[in-house]
Amino acid sequence: MDPQIEKAQRQLELLSSDDDVRRLAEALEDAQREWVSSIEDSREEGEARGKAAGMTLGRQEGIKEMALKLLAKGMDVRFVSEVSGMSLQQVRELAASLKSR
Repeated sequence: MDPQIEKAQRQLELLSSDDDVRRLAEALEDAQREWVSSIEDSREEGEARGKAAGMTLGRQEGIKEMALKLLAKGMDVRFVSEVSGMSLQQVRELAASLKSR
């Protein structure tokens, strides 16, 4: 057998025979598993937040596009505000941006 493997095996046997060392090794393994799990959970949470933010932004852009189309067709600012859920001020700003084009 390879001398390095024999040496490693002897060290493993020595360490595993000591209850305190074994408990410390198990505690270290548990801590490492918890750390990896925490990182994975954080990554998943970040992905979920990013997806939700992207969906919200997409919805807002869609509403804005719809409001612009309604305004371009001559619809009343109050009506556009009511159907889009945008504030009257926001719709007025959109209407002004159409006039400046």
